Amino acid sequence: MNQQSSIITFLFSPVGRSIRALIGIAMLLWGFYGLAGIGRDIVLLLGAVFLLSGIINFCGVSVLFGGPFMGKRSV
Repeated sequence: MNQQSSIITFLFSPVGRSIRALIGIAMLLWGFYGLAGIGRDIVLLLGAVFLLSGIINFCGVSVLFGGPFMGKRSV
């Protein structure tokens, strides 16, 4: 297994998805309570994207490593 496929495997693993979701929650909280102006809007948008990527199982970074955009559906 090469390094690219191990990174992709991690990104779509339950731990990788959980980390993305937790980063999204942290960014949303930071945006709501710690920022103002356009910075707040940008952080809130990115936080929502990270949270949804963990919930829905998509990852734009995976495409940069030659992997799929969406993970496999769990049964």
